[in-house]
Amino acid sequence: MMSYTRSLLVLLFTLALVIVTIVLFFSNNSTNKSQYNTKLNNFANYSNTSALATLDINGPITSQSTHNEVKIIVSNLDVNLQIIKGYDNDIVINQVFPNSQRSYDAFLRSIYLNGFTLKTNKNTVNNPVGLCATGDLYNFYFIFNSNNIVNTWQSSCNGSNSNFGGNLSVILSLFQSQVPSYNNYTNNLNL
Repeated sequence: MMSYTRSLLVLLFTLALVIVTIVLFFSNNSTNKSQYNTKLNNFANYSNTSALATLDINGPITSQSTHNEVKIIVSNLDVNLQIIKGYDNDIVINQVFPNSQRSYDAFLRSIYLNGFTLKTNKNTVNNPVGLCATGDLYNFYFIFNSNNIVNTWQSSCNGSNSNFGGNLSVILSLFQSQVPSYNNYTNNLNL
């Protein structure tokens, strides 16, 4: 009888422990989802402000006459594509396309969900120019009221020790998709 009572107590204790663990797991999970949704909505709320999301693609280190840089600046009013020749900020194409707040909201949500705001702590390089001399350097900015909320970089070179923590291929695609006929503008560039 004593063994039966002891077994029953152990079983009840184990069952209570499992129930408490399950409840704690789901309550923490819902708290994390709630915090994540709040952060997502806070970032997307910039769609009704003057905030700018920017991608700067700086091509390989080459001569002044063959070096290219592409900037895509997205706001709730327009999308600006700038193609720059050389190293002296010589803008050879400056094309502006209309945008809307709803489009910008969808864009901001998409880049947020793909890690646009994530920054790694592994980098101490202030100016990454030249770290990927034969590849492309990608700089990401999110500017609101002259404040850099996001200022990160990544490159196409392996081991570049970047500080960008998001999904590079998706973020690049999202920015490039904001420019109608993006490939027509950039096909002949040294990128």
